[in-house]
Amino acid sequence: RIVELLGPPALRLDGDAPPARRDAQDYAERRLADILPDQAAAQRLAARILLAGGGNLLYARYVLDDLAARPGAWAAGPERPLPQGLDGVYRQLIEGELARSGERWTERYGPLLGLLAAARSPGLTREHLAAASGVSLCKTDDALAALGPFLSGPRPEGPFMLYHASFGEFLLRDAQYRVYPGEAEQALGELFVQAYGEDWAACGDDYALQRAPLHLARAAQALTHPLQRAAQRRLREALGRVLLDYGWMQGRLHRAGIHALLADLALAPPDESDPARKVGRALEESAAVL
Repeated sequence: RIVELLGPPALRLDGDAPPARRDAQDYAERRLADILPDQAAAQRLAARILLAGGGNLLYARYVLDDLAARPGAWAAGPERPLPQGLDGVYRQLIEGELARSGERWTERYGPLLGLLAAARSPGLTREHLAAASGVSLCKTDDALAALGPFLSGPRPEGPFMLYHASFGEFLLRDAQYRVYPGEAEQALGELFVQAYGEDWAACGDDYALQRAPLHLARAAQALTHPLQRAAQRRLREALGRVLLDYGWMQGRLHRAGIHALLADLALAPPDESDPARKVGRALEESAAVL
């Protein structure tokens, strides 16, 4: 009835939007007008960016940011080779940084990007990343600076997250630069338990208090092979200890409220006899008071 009274929408964000390719072309041409004095060359380069990126606006942004930051490297002008699609942009950045640092993927960028792909809002600080990955703080800082175009968050401390979901999707599917979020979830969950498990009441780390149960639960869910049952059981036991810790419950309640606490208690195994499930049902009865 309300919809009938309001009438049809005056603007539909999907149906009335201009074609994505047109957006990317307009964006490229406007930016290139300020970078390349030759208008014809700028138009040719805009057309090539549109073709190589499939009309993706994010692709155009990354390529043009690189052009603006390194105009000398684009001396070939419109004929400079372009990466193919967003995957090409991401692969080019990773390969360039690995070549510059002389390191293997598994030594620095793989572990750090795996953690960032598993991170939840508001993200991970540089201390989180260094401690969970085993990468030194100085190398972590270098990696964060190199990956700057693909990260969001205040520098230099963070917290940081991947700027766009497409980068995380690339890291999950690329055969050469694949990351393993299950391992990252486990590293984060176990890090927070080791750091604060003895006294959650004194924990001043909001991310650890908020996300430790979720990381432990997701890590346990990722262990599906029969050979991983012992590790899965250990993670579930760690999850249960966190959920039943009065210091953790008190901190979670005070900082996020009863509904966030109940949502975390629901991460316990679905067995109705599970102690955390019982506590959740009891707290739900008192939710209005809490």
